[in-house]
Amino acid sequence: MHTYYCGPMLMVCNNALLGNVTKLSLFILAFGVSFAVVASPSTSDKIDTSFDYRNKKYNALIYIPTKIQKNSSLPLIIVAPGTGERLSRFVRATNFSKLADQAGFVVAFPRYDQHDSWIDWLERSNTNHNHAANYFRALIKQISSDVAISSDQIYLTGFSNGGMLALIAMCDMSSDIAAFAIVSAALPRSWQSRCHSKKPVPALFIASRDDPVIPWRGGQVPVNISGMKNISLISMTDTVDVWKSNNSCNARPLINAVENVDPADRTTVTRMLYDFNCRNLASVLLYAIKGGGHTWPGSNVRLRSFHGAISQDLQAAETIWEFVRKYRLSQ
Repeated sequence: MHTYYCGPMLMVCNNALLGNVTKLSLFILAFGVSFAVVASPSTSDKIDTSFDYRNKKYNALIYIPTKIQKNSSLPLIIVAPGTGERLSRFVRATNFSKLADQAGFVVAFPRYDQHDSWIDWLERSNTNHNHAANYFRALIKQISSDVAISSDQIYLTGFSNGGMLALIAMCDMSSDIAAFAIVSAALPRSWQSRCHSKKPVPALFIASRDDPVIPWRGGQVPVNISGMKNISLISMTDTVDVWKSNNSCNARPLINAVENVDPADRTTVTRMLYDFNCRNLASVLLYAIKGGGHTWPGSNVRLRSFHGAISQDLQAAETIWEFVRKYRLSQ
């Protein structure tokens, strides 16, 4: 059962329900979904969906743009959040739901930390099962049953712990994901030797040299901050190198300084693009932030999981969308 919240896309809210039955029926026919309508003046258009993975039930919020052309399939961006936050605040912090409405794509925020098993997914590199990849595949399958999705325009991104899961997943999802982006996360050390994707995948990394949670040079994740145990990460340079190798990008990067639009945040950003000789033009891009913390750049909402300065020289959601939207899944 899916709960649809009141908003302009459905054109149903309180007393307007009877006058818009026809429009609502057209939406049902277009997407083939059964649902119950409830009024909620504080939320925009979204689906609260659930799905099963390994005999456990997980939830996700799906945001759909208000203007949808009939019979159109939309790009999908999955944004895996850090753990321990109210999902509604994380949605606000990223600004992805508003951007999805403006740019015309579907965005999904999974809630994977309902169960402790996700922590084990970070360490289980010696088995034949990539649980992070299979979890995201199950999520994509569920979303595709809820909304008309363009199968060659599915993108994955993640922040903090969600970024680690996305990185692990991308070791085995080169046939599922057209491009991916990671914010404030690095690859767990136990996965470094086995992370060899079958196909090149364009990759974007946004990370701070001064992140107090994700050590730039690699090392243990502070347990008192993250609540995780025995999670050791490789350096950001080595994380980027994994995908440079997977994509056969074999030259030095093109380096540019990003405009320091907000000197008051005391951060600066350097853009490093690896795009020479990459297979299938699958470039690798790193935005390295100096002075920034463990945060979502461009956010005006401070979360409990945020530590340190929030750089305003980079709008992470817009940067991610501008990067991934150029790519489609090659067959």
